[in-house]
Amino acid sequence: MTRLAARHFSLGNRLYRALWSVCWTLFAAWTPPPLHGWRCAILRLFGARVGRGVRVYGSTKIWYPPHLTLEDGAVIGWQTVIYCQAPIHLGQNAIVSQYAYLLAGTHDVDAPDFALVARPIHIGPEAGSPPGPLSARA
Repeated sequence: MTRLAARHFSLGNRLYRALWSVCWTLFAAWTPPPLHGWRCAILRLFGARVGRGVRVYGSTKIWYPPHLTLEDGAVIGWQTVIYCQAPIHLGQNAIVSQYAYLLAGTHDVDAPDFALVARPIHIGPEAGSPPGPLSARA
């Protein structure tokens, strides 16, 4: 760990994230794709707000579950990184496709102390969702 990490995050925060990482690796990361409910239960246990019918794949990397809100029907694709140093909110039926990165934090590279800059991300309802059936479009 660097002094920079110690300056930005409390020991409690770092221990929580370490426990989260171990639990996700042991209980969720290896699970078969259909076990979305199980993975959502683990996310809820660690403080994420997760609606009904949410799909999260085991290969997803989530940095800090208490900053994550997934409304009903939201989907996080495989190999996705959710770096939620600030709150990240996915609206109803929103889709984050595979291999995507949602980064809610960075550093001010011009600041002498390399200060953390965190901003929330809000993805609205139906974002990334395919259009309805052709008969519905007229």
